[in-house]
Amino acid sequence: MLAAALLLLLGGCSVPETENGCVPGALAATPTVVAPGGTVTVTAAPAACAIQFTDGGRYTLNLGRVGETGVLWSDRVRVAQDGTFSAVVRVPRDVLAGRAYVRVADGYRFSCDDTGSCADDSVSIQIADRVRP
Repeated sequence: MLAAALLLLLGGCSVPETENGCVPGALAATPTVVAPGGTVTVTAAPAACAIQFTDGGRYTLNLGRVGETGVLWSDRVRVAQDGTFSAVVRVPRDVLAGRAYVRVADGYRFSCDDTGSCADDSVSIQIADRVRP
């Protein structure tokens, strides 16, 4: 009994499917460097298990800057039954250069705990310096 409890405690969330649900497949961004006012296409690989959707087969995607709170852009996107999607994210014209991310913020039953600490449901991008005409 003690061994089983330790396994649960130390095991964490090393696989995509848990008793609490399934995480989205790996996200990718193209291009990974984008200028303010530009667009980046974000796609998701198929999930390794059955996604438990909470918003009728849609995810909410958020664009944010690393190390800052707040959302620069947000939208809901349709997701295929296998968890795949493709979405165009428009980077606001007034955003400063630096590291940013797009993440799946909502739309599926989270695995592990409510902090999202067990699932990496984001992809990094770099916002380039503005090009002056």
